[in-house]
Amino acid sequence: MMEDETTTLRVAIGVVLGAAAVAAMSLLVGRPLDWPLPVRGHVAIRQFDDAGTCRPTAPRAKSNAREVAVTGVGKVYFVPFGDFTSPSLERVAREYGRKLDTDVSVLPAISLPRRSGKQYLADDLIASLQRSYPQQSSDPASVLIAITNCDMNRQDQAWRYSYAKRAGRLAVISSARMDVSNFGADSDQDLLDARVRKILLRQLGILYFGIPQRDDPRSVFHGVLNGPGDLDRMSLDDLDTLSRQARQGEVRPIDQQ
Repeated sequence: MMEDETTTLRVAIGVVLGAAAVAAMSLLVGRPLDWPLPVRGHVAIRQFDDAGTCRPTAPRAKSNAREVAVTGVGKVYFVPFGDFTSPSLERVAREYGRKLDTDVSVLPAISLPRRSGKQYLADDLIASLQRSYPQQSSDPASVLIAITNCDMNRQDQAWRYSYAKRAGRLAVISSARMDVSNFGADSDQDLLDARVRKILLRQLGILYFGIPQRDDPRSVFHGVLNGPGDLDRMSLDDLDTLSRQARQGEVRPIDQQ
């Protein structure tokens, strides 16, 4: 029993020291690293598994962007890359469209571009989105938000990875680092779904309604989003708040402001 207690104490001390070390490194690189880390038993899993949920296969059905008509003004489109299926973008689109009184729909999946390293570059994904859906991408009243389960990074930042990048009325999202199974932990679908829904709402609110970034770390519109800890502190209460504001006319689409 004493040995077990000693081991547990050592592990606890190790976790604390590990968190402190990560915090120190974060100050050096200017961006918090992956902490808190997924834990299995007494072992913290630090290695991101690039071969996890990322399966850059072609879409199940070939999409033809020119056959997808733009209807209405101020339309929001979700676009899956490759075989992205979780969470269901159709379900999220219905929920957000209903609550925000906004036309939100899901376009057919598009293929991922080639990548030269282990990570996709956000700019390459944005360019692929524009090539696949030129009509929607050029519509100043529309917002396109694409998402992949493959790992992504940005060339304009000295980061190890990126959750999202916006460019004009477009955004790309990577759920790879939101999935704890990519770090060797047991899959947690509820956690993954919540994280993705927060990121989707964040991009939709900023690009469609022009919501400014906020100081409240519990808001999905908080200015700082450096790791899973920030994501998990955020609350989807913003969805109900934005729903009320949209229906009362307190917020309007950018193209109508």
